[in-house]
Amino acid sequence: MRIRTKSCLMCSIIVVLCVTLLTGGTLSQSVKGTKISDKTHTNEDIVELYQELIKLRQRVLDEIKLKIGYGAGVGELIDARTKATEARIQLAQFHGKKETVIEELQSLVQFYTEMRKSLIVEVNAGQGSRMVIYEIDIRLLETKIWLAMAKQEKE
Repeated sequence: MRIRTKSCLMCSIIVVLCVTLLTGGTLSQSVKGTKISDKTHTNEDIVELYQELIKLRQRVLDEIKLKIGYGAGVGELIDARTKATEARIQLAQFHGKKETVIEELQSLVQFYTEMRKSLIVEVNAGQGSRMVIYEIDIRLLETKIWLAMAKQEKE
């Protein structure tokens, strides 16, 4: 239970930071020395913020990987991996790196496919919930749609 609380707290902090940035709000804290304010941000500021977001998402993912079997669930792992990959995709989109976006989406499709296979084995053995499979099926389908659109856009 304690692990989930820490993960949720970290995710909440990230969400607050993102919402604040997107809405043009201010924070009294700074991220890596760059104060978030009402000023117009340069591309370098935005890239730095994305890089910090990616690092935080990766830390959450790494922590959950360490805690699997000790309170952290598969759903948390899937969610953390998704968010970490999506942050890298957003940075690639910001830079206009369409090939990187496609590569990241392909890796996410592969991850979901592998997780789905493993979850089916667990469910068939009576150790898991079909709801998790439904959720991963939704994520897999959404990611395949996003990948098809990215490939179409590249052409």
